Amino acid sequence: MKKFKHKALLFYILGLGVLAYLIYRMDVNTVAEALSSVGGNIVFVFLAAIPWMFMDTMSIYNLTHFKVPFFHTLFNQLSGNGYNAIIPLAGLGGEPYKVQHFTRWLELDFATRAIIQDRLLHMLSGTMYTSITAFALLFIAPLEPEVYSIVLITAIVFLLYSFLAMWVTISSAPTKFTGFILKKLKFLDQYRHERLSKRRFLVSFGFKMASRFLSMLEIYVIFRVFGMDPTFIEVFTVSGALFMSVSLGFFVPQGMGVNEYSMSYGFVLIGLDAALGLSGGLLRRARIIFWALFGVALHLGSLVINKFDEPSLISEEQ
Repeated sequence: MKKFKHKALLFYILGLGVLAYLIYRMDVNTVAEALSSVGGNIVFVFLAAIPWMFMDTMSIYNLTHFKVPFFHTLFNQLSGNGYNAIIPLAGLGGEPYKVQHFTRWLELDFATRAIIQDRLLHMLSGTMYTSITAFALLFIAPLEPEVYSIVLITAIVFLLYSFLAMWVTISSAPTKFTGFILKKLKFLDQYRHERLSKRRFLVSFGFKMASRFLSMLEIYVIFRVFGMDPTFIEVFTVSGALFMSVSLGFFVPQGMGVNEYSMSYGFVLIGLDAALGLSGGLLRRARIIFWALFGVALHLGSLVINKFDEPSLISEEQ
């Protein structure tokens, strides 16, 4: 585990290096002017994430068979994803916490299985969306020949990978893996295997795909806070370039540096300044940091509130 953490930290540092190099190569004045022009409107970039976070919450809400109250499920996602964002562990640092939180309403095997299924669906929706946008970019974006080949290969590979991930998700593999881990860690002696039904899979997958498409709202809002009125094709092109980097650069924690570069390239594809794209990438990075800190603060705040409530509850019982 320590070796894995060190590797993740190494990739995180590599991403920071890429971001620093991008800033060094860009016109700093253009970046500074773009960011200063945003001002308080940056709050709209933060708020743009709410629709797709709601869809992600509905996905896991469905996977838990609606046994966890919705607002507690939302709390689970906000706080757990906050830890995922700040812990350089391939975006999985908050998953054990999510499982532990769900055990207030679910048995350990059920909670663990639901979280694993949710991660598989998250990965599946990401690869499927990447494939869709990559195929679309082949027709709508002015790609150079070598870039065209890369995008075409990416579209085909991720489409095939999506079908494989879909088969794995609805197979018995997730439940067997869950049972193996829990028994290996000696958390459970008896484990109940339960495959994800096709109906529940389709519902959660639908929510996840809706979440992916709603992520384009953030790109649109970034254009708007820069005082621009983009077309759907322009927003879709930038989103496609961004998601290709998210999928191809998955080994870099939170896509540090990689995502900013791809967003800059997306802006270039639609005829805009790369520095403006970097500014948009930095706004997006600010959104990630905001919601990560909000999620962690939400969890820590709940711990403090519960701590102060405990004495009063004891006195009431006496």
